[in-house]
Amino acid sequence: MYDFVFLSALIVQATFLSLFVAKHLIADFYLQPPYMWKNKGTYGHMGGIAHSGIHALFTGIVIFLANLSLISTSFLFTVPVLTKLGVLIIVAMLFDFTIHYHMDWFKMFWCKKQNYTPEHPKFWHWLGIDQFVHMMTYIVLSFILAYYMPALYI
Repeated sequence: MYDFVFLSALIVQATFLSLFVAKHLIADFYLQPPYMWKNKGTYGHMGGIAHSGIHALFTGIVIFLANLSLISTSFLFTVPVLTKLGVLIIVAMLFDFTIHYHMDWFKMFWCKKQNYTPEHPKFWHWLGIDQFVHMMTYIVLSFILAYYMPALYI
């Protein structure tokens, strides 16, 4: 029994992590126009807020879609399950938004303050730290979701 539960949790974690990395690629590199990335170094600017909002929205979509097959094909399609899932989605979205926003803001703020441009090696060091923090966010979210998802359906 333990081996099955452990293996199931690993599969859930790997699935979520893969989906989060794919959504990160799309949101960070394909859905980020200059208006967003040029203004992320100004705290509270709508460019950075909108960018992090896209990440949060996609996080919610990933979690919802990953659960859709479970709740739509079973007798577990109940108000308590949907309520728990909704709370989990909102908390995950806020978590992703908050970390993404502040990491992007600090990276851009610091690089501007130090005059680190793409020609400067330190710019790329900070970009690497930024991407590392985002990936760690997705690892944490994947572990949390693998832990709490079975509880949704009890």
